[in-house]
Amino acid sequence: MDPIHTYIVSDLHLGNEHFRLDDFLSWMDSLPEGARLVLNGDVLDDPDIPLSTDHARALDRLRDESHKRSVIWVLGNHDRDVSLADPGKIRFEQRWEIGRRLLVVHGDHLDGVMPRYPIFKHLFKFLHRTLVLLGFPDIHVAEYAKKWDFLYRVLNKHVADKA
Repeated sequence: MDPIHTYIVSDLHLGNEHFRLDDFLSWMDSLPEGARLVLNGDVLDDPDIPLSTDHARALDRLRDESHKRSVIWVLGNHDRDVSLADPGKIRFEQRWEIGRRLLVVHGDHLDGVMPRYPIFKHLFKFLHRTLVLLGFPDIHVAEYAKKWDFLYRVLNKHVADKA
């Protein structure tokens, strides 16, 4: 029987200092019984770096949930090569369709700019580190990238046009 509700969450980036563990676990507690959970890519920030004990708890929780509900992990650019010692019943997919109404993809394959020109990523990270050293808030580098409106619009339009 198909679940009544599907909940989709994207870009958790477990292992990144900006992951909000308590908020995520609280959100997981609020999911209705029987609802499907779709993890839309970049669940892990870097699969080659071991998770802290706290972040490993979040991954353990996802594995535990897979024994109670359908959990689908749509692979993203950060976790394309993920290999879990015990994945539970998590299904790993390149894309996920919900009926004929919704297609869930991480979208990284639609980006022909950032992968082709890694200088952008390095520039954003350099500017982020510089701003933090100058006393600006240590927010995720993507938050700073969004502040450069013109560049952000160009990159988003590129991905949207390919979608």
